Amino acid sequence: MEAASILSAMKGEKLKDSPQWLTWFAKVQLYAMQKNVWDLCNPEPPTTTEWRDRMDVYKMKCTKWEKQAKGLSDVNEYILTYLDPIHHLALITYRTPYDRLVYLKTRFARSTAYEEEIRMNWKVFAMQKPTGDIEQWLQKWNSLREQAVSLGISDADSNRDFLHAIKEVLPIWWQGKYQEIVMDKKVANCWIMNEAIRPEGYTLDEGKLEKAKKKLANDPGWKQWVDKATNEAKSKHHESASQIGKHALSAAKTGSLSLHNRWILDTGSSSHSIVH
Repeated sequence: MEAASILSAMKGEKLKDSPQWLTWFAKVQLYAMQKNVWDLCNPEPPTTTEWRDRMDVYKMKCTKWEKQAKGLSDVNEYILTYLDPIHHLALITYRTPYDRLVYLKTRFARSTAYEEEIRMNWKVFAMQKPTGDIEQWLQKWNSLREQAVSLGISDADSNRDFLHAIKEVLPIWWQGKYQEIVMDKKVANCWIMNEAIRPEGYTLDEGKLEKAKKKLANDPGWKQWVDKATNEAKSKHHESASQIGKHALSAAKTGSLSLHNRWILDTGSSSHSIVH
């Protein structure tokens, strides 16, 4: 989808509260990039002083300054159009898109309280099965998921949470995706979770192990599956190691491996023989 189409599809939402900030800010960034002036609007460092120095450079060296100025004016108008009117008065002392975005970022970007609110909303929403219009539910899920992921919840977690929520509504689809996304992760082959397969000299990341244990403690069903998978893998690993040990012991006792009833294959020959 082209940038203009994205903007058209997202029009109508006005920034009013912190939960809207990430989506709203992304829209402003996209619009400013279309106007080729995002580097003059970006509220991230450089500082205001450095920005004003860059503005002087543009005025002196950029032959298209008038076009840039028109772009900045358009971004200013865009910000006001899609900012809730109750916040317009606060922008009176801020003239440029840069200054306004710096202020709005300070005002709306996530705080500790906001982060906790998103974490709580995500946790509650992830435990509920879909109700009402499934399309609206999916849109709300995706919006909340993006905010949750930005706070450090991994895609794997959100995928699994989504599958738990959708299970009763689309059981057949759920089964296929659960196998694809979750079961096929092969936790039994994870060196962190399965100590039996860790190679010699492997340095264990205790932090990751502790993090994994905490997550499993909060999900008994998932922990049960992980324990079962790793235990089965340990059993197979020990059986394999035992077989290798027996062959090695046999070879040590006889001095050499027996070639009795063994195929001898010469890849350069057109015929092969078996030794009796």
